[in-house]
Amino acid sequence: MVGKRKKNHLKIKTWQLALLLIPLAFITATLLRFDHIHMQDLKTAVVAADESGNSEETIKALNRLKQFVESHTVINIEERNGNYVLYFGSGEIYLAKEYERVATTIKVQAQEQAGVYANPNGNIYAQAMSVCQPLAHEYGWDWNTPDYIACYQSELSKYPTSDAIEDEIKVDLPSPSLYRYDFISPVISFTPAGLALLLTLLLALVILIRFFIWLTLKMSLLVLR
Repeated sequence: MVGKRKKNHLKIKTWQLALLLIPLAFITATLLRFDHIHMQDLKTAVVAADESGNSEETIKALNRLKQFVESHTVINIEERNGNYVLYFGSGEIYLAKEYERVATTIKVQAQEQAGVYANPNGNIYAQAMSVCQPLAHEYGWDWNTPDYIACYQSELSKYPTSDAIEDEIKVDLPSPSLYRYDFISPVISFTPAGLALLLTLLLALVILIRFFIWLTLKMSLLVLR
C-alpha cells in the first residue's frame, strides 16, 4: 500500500504538464524573438554594405547572415499575395546596388568596345578613364564604387554620341535573380531557441496524446454503459 501511494504521488497529471507548457512556451517565444531581431540586424548590415558600394564588405555581411540563419532557428512572418505566411528563414534580400554596379560596368565595357571605332571624338572611354583614374588613386576609389562610376559617366556626357552607336551596342546583363538571396533556417537547431522549441513541441505532443487517450477511455466507458 505504501509503495502504491508513493507511485501516485510521483505521477504527473496532464493539467500539471499544461501549466508547465505556458512558461516554457513564453521562454521559447522570447528566445526566438531575440534570434529574429539579430537576423534583422544582420540583414540591415548587408543592405548598408551594399549601399556603401563596397563589394567585399557586402559579401562578408552576406556570409555572416547566411551562417547565422543556417545555424539558428529563425522564424519569419511575411505577407504573400494578401496572406501572412510563417516560414523558417531570412526572407528575401536583394543586392540592388551591387547589381547596378555590375550592370553599369558591363555596359561601360560594351560602350568602350563600340566607341573605339565608331565615335568621331575617338576613344572617349579611354579619355574618360584618363581623367578619372588619377582621381581614383588620389581618393582611394575602386572601379565599381559610385564615385568612380559617377566620374566616368560625367566625363562621357561631355562627348556627344550618335544614335547609330547606341543601336549597335548589345549588352548581355546578368539575371537579377543571381543577386537575390533567401537563406533557409532549420526548424530545430542546437541553440537555446532551437532546444526550447523542441522541448515545447515534445511537451505539447505528450499533452495531446494524453488528451486523446483520456477521450478514448471516456467514449469507451459510455459505449459499455
